[in-house]
Amino acid sequence: MIEIRLAGLDELAEFAKAQPVRYLSVLDKLARRSATELARIAKRTAPQLDGGLVQSLTSDRVTLGVWVARTGVQYAQAIEEGIKPGSWVPYQSMLAFVKRKRLLPRNPSDTQETLAKLLQRSVFARGIRANPFMQRAATEGAPRVEKIFNAGIANAVNE
Repeated sequence: MIEIRLAGLDELAEFAKAQPVRYLSVLDKLARRSATELARIAKRTAPQLDGGLVQSLTSDRVTLGVWVARTGVQYAQAIEEGIKPGSWVPYQSMLAFVKRKRLLPRNPSDTQETLAKLLQRSVFARGIRANPFMQRAATEGAPRVEKIFNAGIANAVNE
């Protein structure tokens, strides 16, 4: 769990009552800056096999005042949480990985397709260890997000 302590909440509540439109604008701006910062940190901590995961990290607006740092690749959750033994990885995904990385089997008579099946069976037997890069980014970025919000709140209230 990540804890963020905000200062000046009483003043912020008064500011919200006095200027509700500006209040929402300020919160949206602070949420955007925080999500962008977390995406930046996640890019630094994410595994970089082929760069696709790192390039897909971004911050997106969900609704007014709600921004998220997220990835745009399907396999990010498998990397973050890992894959337990006994779970099948889709063959097409494994074949695409083998072709993208230009992997060749040790035996010259085998093909990339057989290598993809071999890797698929290996993941089924062993699983994939979790690499919680987004959790690390959130933990590392929490003090920065706290500073962004506290400075932004103080600035908005004192203007």
